[in-house]
Formats: sequence, C-alpha cells, structure tokens
Amino acid sequence: MPFYMIEGLKVSSEEGTPQGGPLSPLLSNIMLDEIDKELEGRGHRFCRFADDCNIYVKSKKAGIRVMESMTRLLEGKLKLKVNREKSKVDLVTRRKFLWFSFYCKL
Repeated sequence: MPFYMIEGLKVSSEEGTPQGGPLSPLLSNIMLDEIDKELEGRGHRFCRFADDCNIYVKSKKAGIRVMESMTRLLEGKLKLKVNREKSKVDLVTRRKFLWFSFYCKL
C-alpha cells in the first residue's frame, strides 16, 4: 500500500505511488521536464534530482525573482505544491543538496 510522510510519521494511502518508490523519480522527471526546459531557456545553471532542485544565480535579488517565477509555474501551470518551509534563497555554502555540503576554501 502506498504511503507518504507527515512530520516524520508514515501514513498509508489508498492512492498514488509510495514515497521513495522506484516509480517516483520517473514520474517527477515527467512532471518537472517543463521546469528543466524553462530554466535552460533562461540560461540558468541548476541541478535537479527528482523533486530536489538547486538553481544557481549571482545575487540574492535574482534568487528571489527566480524562486517566485518557478513557484508560480509549479503551482499555477503544473498544479504542484511548493513546500515553502524547505524552499529558500541562500548561499550554496549554507545548504545541503543530495547529502552534500559545499565549502569555499579561501
């Protein structure tokens, strides 16, 4: 039976695919292909794995603008929900992505 997580608790569901199941990455790639094309078309550098995505820009102002634009596309056109608690504009050295941290050596 499929399940999803709410605040660390496993909840069963009668619908959908299991969270973390083998079908999840394929489905996310199908759903988020439009996001990839939009970011590529704008010339942004980004790294996405399933529903985790980092978009690399040169300023905080640009980061805020891109995040607002992508949120509108995800929620408006694609009808997907953006987790605003996990979504942030920040320095790459302060965020973990796919269990990796980046550090600058000066």
